[in-house]
Amino acid sequence: MLSNNLSKTFTSIADKQTREIKSLEEKVTKNEASNSEKKKYQEMRMLKEIVKTRKPETVAMHVSMISEDLSRIIKSTGSEVSDKYEANILPTEFALHQNYPNPFNPATKISFDLPQDSKVSLVVYDLLGEEVSRLVNNEFKVAGTYTFDFNAASHSSGVYFYRLETEGFTNTKRMMLIK
Repeated sequence: MLSNNLSKTFTSIADKQTREIKSLEEKVTKNEASNSEKKKYQEMRMLKEIVKTRKPETVAMHVSMISEDLSRIIKSTGSEVSDKYEANILPTEFALHQNYPNPFNPATKISFDLPQDSKVSLVVYDLLGEEVSRLVNNEFKVAGTYTFDFNAASHSSGVYFYRLETEGFTNTKRMMLIK
C-alpha cells in the first residue's frame, strides 16, 4: 500500500512538472515568456536531463535513486556533496531519555521525544521534591526530539530528579551531580 501511494504521488508530481515544462516551452517558443520564466524553463530542462527516469522496485531503491539524483543536481551547480545525510524522522512514541553525562559536573543534557505536537513541561527537582529549575514551562512543542542543557553550577552535590509532563505522558528520571 505504501509503495502504491508513493508511486501515485511521484507520478502525479512528474505529470505536473511535465505540464509545467510544456507550458513554459510553449511560452519560450512563442517569445511570450518573461525573463524569470525563461530562467525557470532552462533550469527545469537541465534538471530533467540530469535526473534519470527510473522505476524503483522497493522503497529502499527509491530512496537510493533520489539520493543519487540529488548528488548529481548538487554537483552540477558546483556545490560540495557530503556523504552524511541526516534523516528527519519523527519519534513513534513519547520518551524521556537518561541525562548525559550522568553523574555530571556541572552541566548535563536532558532529551525527550514527542511523537505528536504537545504542551510540554520539563522540571528539575532536588531530593526533597523542591523545584530547582524549570527548563520548559508548559510550552507548545511540535513533534520531534528535543535536548535541553541543565547547568547545576550553583547547586550542591546530590541526587536530582527531572520530570517530563506532556498531554498524555509523564515520566521522571534520576540524575546525580558530583562536585
